[in-house]
Amino acid sequence: MNFANRKDDLRYGQARDFSREQLTRTNSGWVVFDVLMCKETARQAVELMEKHFGKLDIKAVLYSHSHIDHYGGIEGVIDKNSVADKNLPLNEQINSGKVAIIAPEGFLQHAASENIYVGVAMGRRAQYQYGTPLAGNDTGSMSIGIGLGQAQGSISLVAPTYDVKTNETINIDGLEIQFQLTPNTEAPAEMNAYFPKYHALWLAENCTGTMHNLYTLRGAEVRDAAA
Repeated sequence: MNFANRKDDLRYGQARDFSREQLTRTNSGWVVFDVLMCKETARQAVELMEKHFGKLDIKAVLYSHSHIDHYGGIEGVIDKNSVADKNLPLNEQINSGKVAIIAPEGFLQHAASENIYVGVAMGRRAQYQYGTPLAGNDTGSMSIGIGLGQAQGSISLVAPTYDVKTNETINIDGLEIQFQLTPNTEAPAEMNAYFPKYHALWLAENCTGTMHNLYTLRGAEVRDAAA
């Protein structure tokens, strides 16, 4: 099930989030791919799932790339004390009963450099880029291209316990996932994923209706349009 920002599908509260969160069944639990921007919206997505499917047994969380709207809601999905030991091989992390956090190589470096080292400056510039101080009214509000607006809430980050370094296939509780690394495309550290069981391809923002990161006024790294 995907949770997106479509106004006609906004079933999880008023705090809108323009990123997507995908929950995919494994044999006995779930894998979560991207966790929205804020803990509040991510938590509401989980609560909606649990309303229909019962308590979620989350086996792993996958970050598609190093942008904050795809990892910031992690603590709304899992308790940071339930995270697997990164010193263990991935299969042992999964079998430990803890939650493995899987990300493309370089994720933590770029997540930190873009949102911690220069986070305050980027946040201020983003107010001008996205027009967030402009008040909405009955006729509409300022769109930011990729969606209607950013979620407003608490942001969190849990470091990956496993880095995807090559185009590899892994198995999480019976769910096969084929990874394709795509560094320096929509984000400096990014990957696609294919789920053969469901014939489902997850591209995050490598496939989007807008070229929203060619040159960002907020100060994020300039992207290579050809890539």
